[in-house]
Amino acid sequence: MMDDAGVQQREFAAICLFGYAQIAFFLFLSLCVFMLPQGLRANHGFSFYGEQPQTRLFYQLAFVTSGLFVLFSALTMPAVATFRAVRIVFLFMLPLFLGVVLTTSSHSPAISLLHVRIGTVLFVLQGLLALWLALIVHRDWRNLALVAILLLGAAITLASLYVIIPYLIHGQVLYLLTFGVIVVYSLTRLRAR
Repeated sequence: MMDDAGVQQREFAAICLFGYAQIAFFLFLSLCVFMLPQGLRANHGFSFYGEQPQTRLFYQLAFVTSGLFVLFSALTMPAVATFRAVRIVFLFMLPLFLGVVLTTSSHSPAISLLHVRIGTVLFVLQGLLALWLALIVHRDWRNLALVAILLLGAAITLASLYVIIPYLIHGQVLYLLTFGVIVVYSLTRLRAR
């Protein structure tokens, strides 16, 4: 049986590893944007960078490296209620990360459709986790504000998918950054109790 100090150390390590996943994801995608800034105007989201030969490797590294850190985070989490639930969601996210990378292609409509569906499932899973953490596990004014930003990112992404507005990557960035902040903030606050 693990003592309280051991549980707290594992909680802290798991939160840090998830933070590293976020940093790795956005670092590699930032390199993609630096190399091909026209992706910001393409309304093709992150996938634009997975389809370009110059940025494909960095795009793949964004998902694979982030996925590895999410896996390490999940495996580090102690078996306490909230962390156990987050661990399960993280483990479900891993094959979706891989699926997004493997189906990034504009050459086949069937593969493109599968890519959108896998990405949508990942998007919804992340949103449900963020909403659960922010509205049930640790509800305070900061998390309520973060939920509003998360929903704005979701609305921009959805409107861009239906080509109502051309800001898909902007919505994705806003959504995923807010998702990461909610996870880190909520778990950190939970750990401090």
